[in-house]
Amino acid sequence: MSKKQEDPKVLSPYQIDKFSKIPPGIKIGFLKFWTGGAVFMLAFATLMPNFDSLDRYVMLVLLLTIAGEYLIQNVIKMMNNDRKPTLQYLQYRTDKRYLSIWLSLLYQFIVVLVIFLLTEWVIGPYHLSIDSLLFGKSNSIGPFTFGILYFLIDYLWINLRNIVILAQHKNKK
Repeated sequence: MSKKQEDPKVLSPYQIDKFSKIPPGIKIGFLKFWTGGAVFMLAFATLMPNFDSLDRYVMLVLLLTIAGEYLIQNVIKMMNNDRKPTLQYLQYRTDKRYLSIWLSLLYQFIVVLVIFLLTEWVIGPYHLSIDSLLFGKSNSIGPFTFGILYFLIDYLWINLRNIVILAQHKNKK
């Protein structure tokens, strides 16, 4: 009896490394979307109802700082290898821990401010959020919309930063 040879292009459901075929940008993008939505849900849905919305936004910025610093940044650094480099997806590059925390706090504050302004000026008056379409909520933003906006703003920031870094390297040469 001869052994049946398997096609190497077909993924086996029992293969240990099933997720290695997914590009790292998609995995990191989903992580950022999910983290943004989960932190929004944690900050806005679990706090007591007597909290002011400003308190909720401060809590949101602090939780996003912690999640960005200790979850997202560490996962991106752990995923980095020679075959698939992922350091280009970092929000900023620094090796100094104290500077990194302050940069993360500033970055998350700016992202939440931009999302708040988009919500007030664009999404709120026209009810263009995914949450209002899916669940019929009267409020203008929810975890899905916040997660997508968080991912999109982060994506724009990373692409602009990479373009600037690439231009600096071309000017040096």
